[in-house]
Amino acid sequence: MHSSNTQSEFDNKKITILLIDDNQVNNKLVASILMPQGYNIYIADNGDSGIKLASQMMPDMILLDIMMPEISGFQVCKHLKNDPATKDIPIIFITADSSVTSQTKCFQLGGSDFITKPIVDVVLIERIKHQIKLNQNQRRLETLNHYYELAEHLSDTGFWACHDIQTKHNFTFSNQLGEILDLKEKNDAYSNFNLDSITAIMGNSKDPITRNEHKKKWIKTIKKGGDFDEVCHCNLSSHTKYIRMCAHFDRPGPDIFNAFGAIQDISQVINTENELSMLKSQFEEMTTKQHMVEANTQLAHELNQPLAAINLNINYIRQLIDDAPSNNNKLNDAINDIASDVNRATNVVKNIRRILHKEPVAISKFDLNELIDETIYVFNRELLKKEINLIYDHEDEPCIIRFNKTGLQQVIVNLLKNAIEAIDHGNIDSPMIKVTKEITPGQTNIFICDNGPGIKEENKENIFKQYYTSKKGNTGMGLAICKALMKEIEGDIELIGASNVKKTCFKIIIKT
Repeated sequence: MHSSNTQSEFDNKKITILLIDDNQVNNKLVASILMPQGYNIYIADNGDSGIKLASQMMPDMILLDIMMPEISGFQVCKHLKNDPATKDIPIIFITADSSVTSQTKCFQLGGSDFITKPIVDVVLIERIKHQIKLNQNQRRLETLNHYYELAEHLSDTGFWACHDIQTKHNFTFSNQLGEILDLKEKNDAYSNFNLDSITAIMGNSKDPITRNEHKKKWIKTIKKGGDFDEVCHCNLSSHTKYIRMCAHFDRPGPDIFNAFGAIQDISQVINTENELSMLKSQFEEMTTKQHMVEANTQLAHELNQPLAAINLNINYIRQLIDDAPSNNNKLNDAINDIASDVNRATNVVKNIRRILHKEPVAISKFDLNELIDETIYVFNRELLKKEINLIYDHEDEPCIIRFNKTGLQQVIVNLLKNAIEAIDHGNIDSPMIKVTKEITPGQTNIFICDNGPGIKEENKENIFKQYYTSKKGNTGMGLAICKALMKEIEGDIELIGASNVKKTCFKIIIKT
């Protein structure tokens, strides 16, 4: 089977889209955007008729409003996802409710995407294209899976049998085995093929480790009797094949043995399995990126306006101070802190935009000690208020590294924020957060540990997943964003084991 990394373009004229919305103006607008693209558009003006129409026509895509009378979009989505006939139809929510709570609920109910009103033509068209491609990949994945199961049953198999008395063996094999091993009838290899020939094939594996292991096991089985069952990647006369070699040796006496076996060509199965695994990884990566793009788009949109307003107020207050200076040192300090926070948040937004536009990572030289000190300073007032001792002991000389400064600071801020929240909710005696670093050739590690209530064992494997949270009211995005950021800037973040159950420790890995 030949694999391809390119996604075939779909024919819009064959794509059916069902729009479920009680707002007729919005229905006309969406239809006017999508019909010129060639899509077949059907409209239901309430949730009940939308459910019935979806079951009857089985559309390729559903555009669903949240706020509708009698039956809400959430209820419609839940009904469709619980119906085996409609559960795989991708649903894009279109709504004026842009709250994080609504977005989270949309994805939890099985929605594929989320678009806020007013609708932007280009955004709607591109989101639909993206979802159709995802759906096509999913169907291809299922087809490959069925093909893989079928290939297991249809793979060619050749048989052989051998009776040996005092090394004068009688060896027979099927024509099918000759075809699998690329033997030719007129070739000497065909007429002289015997048990030693199979031993030689064992020693001709592409993998030097399994080659020795398989050959030793094969010879041992011939001598002592028993069963042999291994998969070898063998070099044959014209090309390489994955073949499964099964055999049984029976030794009724020291100089007598009876044996039979089968050789099965499973190259197609292995190649299909590899392609299936690759496609699954690509599909999971696309799905994860889709959720990250949606969350980051919303975050960037929500942060921009308040940041601009804060900046205006800072400049206004500074002007007032300049006009009437009198004992304003503390006020100046507070304003400088606000300005620093605004600058940091602005850099976060720029970093998000860079990721969305697939721009290269900004790498620069900076002092890691200075960066950590600056980040800790952000939490000074909160740490004092909650009486939390934050320790970061480091050498006086700078620790210069080359990395993405904004992304790294964003990750450290998120981890410190989580640690403070965990300690605050855990009623901990002598609360403490400790930051340390470890420098090795080519890598610098930062450890952020706290003596909070810790993470339950059953939650540890899920903490970096999208929308997973064990805290009431949280969106479950913080650690997922940290993980994605570090991967994107060629680093990583891990939860590491702690000697004490009531303790949490994260390891930030920086490739230098």
